[in-house]
Amino acid sequence: MSKRKAKLILPKSLINKFIKPPEFKNIVRIVDTDLPGELPVLWALTRILGVGISFANAIVKVADIDPRRLLGTLTDEEIAKLDSIIRNPIQYAIPAWLLNRRYDRETGEHIHLTGSKLTLQLKKDIERLINLGHWRGIRHSRGLKVRGQRLGRSRPRAIIHHLKR
Repeated sequence: MSKRKAKLILPKSLINKFIKPPEFKNIVRIVDTDLPGELPVLWALTRILGVGISFANAIVKVADIDPRRLLGTLTDEEIAKLDSIIRNPIQYAIPAWLLNRRYDRETGEHIHLTGSKLTLQLKKDIERLINLGHWRGIRHSRGLKVRGQRLGRSRPRAIIHHLKR
């Protein structure tokens, strides 16, 4: 009286889609950043500090790599090419408007900063604003909002005013 289910047999082609190849890399190092190999190339590149989705899309197109391909399946040559493009985007004809530091104050050139270089440069820029006595520098030094946001004091009054009606 027991009802037994027949075993489901899956075709090998379907099983192979979900098995990682033997040359798969779990962690890939690009521009001094460890990236997970399970992510698609396009989204894995955005994990690098200073690389957004638009810049990552331009990198993938210049490198001629499928953006949906998993990062761990790339060869060492493709990884080296991605690293080279991120470090020197102007040599690979990536437009200047995609770079994060155009007309640099020190060199006057278009450069793209990533990782710790980007954070150090931001700290130097804020320090320069503070030393100049610029309004934004004063706001930074006092720990206040810099870009015109509300301070948060007006919200409770608005709520109380709304409740009185």
